[in-house]
Amino acid sequence: MQGDKESFTLKEVRGLISEKYTDFTLSRVDYQVYSDCVNFPTRSDYPKGSDRYWRISRGKFRLYDPENDKVESDGKVN
Repeated sequence: MQGDKESFTLKEVRGLISEKYTDFTLSRVDYQVYSDCVNFPTRSDYPKGSDRYWRISRGKFRLYDPENDKVESDGKVN
């Protein structure tokens, strides 16, 4: 998440938050990213969040681009 880097890991997000908000419950980071991740395999297990992130690979995400990132109604990625 530095400079113009497009992707981020949950570990990076947890590190940034723990530096700034020392009393924040870090497990909430994972939960929030998963619920806001359009193509996360088990997103339906979480209360629907906002469509903010796109999962690149295990533990690696980037911002969601609704123009280019497509998920079918059955949850499959285009």
